[in-house]
Amino acid sequence: AGVAMLKGLALANLDVEKAEKNFQALRGAWLQIGTCVPGQECYSDQIHLMMLLVLLCLTIGSMLCAFGFFREDKDEMFTPLTPQLVVKKEAQLNMRFPFDTQDENFEIHRMDGEVLCRVALEWPDPFREGSSSNAGVLGSFKIQSAKGNNIAIVKSRQHSAMGQSLQLCRPTAHEYMTDMFAFVEPEAENRYCIRHRTGYPLLTLSGSFSGPGLHVEGRNKDNALICELKKVGEHCECFVLQYVDAGLVIGGLLAVLLQSRMLERTAQVAEETSSPDQGQLEAGASAPMPHF
Repeated sequence: AGVAMLKGLALANLDVEKAEKNFQALRGAWLQIGTCVPGQECYSDQIHLMMLLVLLCLTIGSMLCAFGFFREDKDEMFTPLTPQLVVKKEAQLNMRFPFDTQDENFEIHRMDGEVLCRVALEWPDPFREGSSSNAGVLGSFKIQSAKGNNIAIVKSRQHSAMGQSLQLCRPTAHEYMTDMFAFVEPEAENRYCIRHRTGYPLLTLSGSFSGPGLHVEGRNKDNALICELKKVGEHCECFVLQYVDAGLVIGGLLAVLLQSRMLERTAQVAEETSSPDQGQLEAGASAPMPHF
């Protein structure tokens, strides 16, 4: 029995030693997998990992570039107010815009003297059947082609929603019906924002709109300068960059001018209305008192 017990203990010790040797062998193999020694094949694994890391970085970079250069631009989703006046060929369109004129009808010329468009101011006739005054229009500028066809209309409308009394419209087949494209709303003193009828901002005009220091800048929603109007000598000159709708710029400036003309007209009518009453009062005061 004692001999058998000794044999069992010896066999147990051999099994423990064998297990320890196997554990040491496995531990050495694991360390070899996790540690690179020059001349071993684990360099290929590192190269594969580096290639995967570089590929991941390139994928992320390409996605960022895609978002930056191919992002959705809502400006291109809208049909321009005047497609025929979109600047396409030249890098920028230079024109003479008589913004400070007192004439009701005038022309806007390119710098070479060619007529770009014609502008006609129209006041409604309340006694004319079907007149625009019946639709609440207080005044309008008609933008016409060089041949005299209406291509856009700027309206000042009464009883409109807040901030939408100045409207940029497209003409329709019916003489007194128009398709509203955008509205012009004053945001601050000497600052106007032109918004699409959906509310999307198209152009912001700011600066000095009158006087010898007349200077107006037009910027898009990204605050990039796309047009400018300023006084140069005796003329007002305006430039519009390529791929910009010059009709939208002209319409926005005419909306500001129409508002100014409306204020002048209101003051003039008020003065003419009060003058006869004042004259009657003075005549009554100078007349002799009747005797009974």
